[in-house]
Amino acid sequence: MNKLLQLFNFLGVIALTVLCVMQFRANSSLHQDIDILKKLRNDQIIRIESQEKAIKGRDADIEELRHQLSIAQAANDELTKRLAVIERDLTKAVAERDRLSAEIENWKNAVQLRDDAIKKQNDLLKEAGNRIDQLIADRNDDIHKFNDLVAKYNLLVKQVEQSQHKDNP
Repeated sequence: MNKLLQLFNFLGVIALTVLCVMQFRANSSLHQDIDILKKLRNDQIIRIESQEKAIKGRDADIEELRHQLSIAQAANDELTKRLAVIERDLTKAVAERDRLSAEIENWKNAVQLRDDAIKKQNDLLKEAGNRIDQLIADRNDDIHKFNDLVAKYNLLVKQVEQSQHKDNP
């Protein structure tokens, strides 16, 4: 019985050794899997953190772009308003220019009529010898008026040109 017990004990030890070896292999394999999973988990955590930082950076970029877009939109609105004012002023200036051009044309016609009248007066002076002194004085007065009119005309032309230069910088 002692031998039988020893044999049984020996078989038990061998069975226990086989069982321990199998358990060690299983545990070793599980520990390797756990280490691999921990490493993957840490890699995933680092990757998620970097992606979260990238997302935060992109969110900040998006907010900055939105801010810049709102500033650009406000500037566009302001420029649109200013353009409307400039167009309105331009329309007024064009109307004023046309009115002044018409007035200048009227002045030219008046000057031409006056020049014709002066020519007629000169012809009358040649014909009327006894009133030469009086007619010369009248003619000189008309010439002074004409010169004043030309000076006013030239001043008006300069004002129109200055007005056009101010409107068209």
